[in-house]
Amino acid sequence: MGNVFQRSNFEGKLLNLVIELNQKEELQDGLLKAIVFGEMMSVERKFLPVHEIEPFAKHIILTNHLLRISDYSGGLFRHVSIIPLQRQFLRASQTHS
Repeated sequence: MGNVFQRSNFEGKLLNLVIELNQKEELQDGLLKAIVFGEMMSVERKFLPVHEIEPFAKHIILTNHLLRISDYSGGLFRHVSIIPLQRQFLRASQTHS
């Protein structure tokens, strides 16, 4: 997410869906907050000039573990809802019709 080319993917998007994160990688708190809070950020597309956007997408992050961040001051968690999903879908318990 820190790359100016990657951030250009937020431009004009209503939903940012992340289906998995590296469990060992710590997220960049500052950038995560900027994206979630909708702060202005510089983005770039290859061969085009840098420009500013204000991301407004909603974010859904699906993961099997809690995010690794270094700032637990509460600012980020006031804007985040963690929804634990406890059900496991095992092949043996599936019914086929």
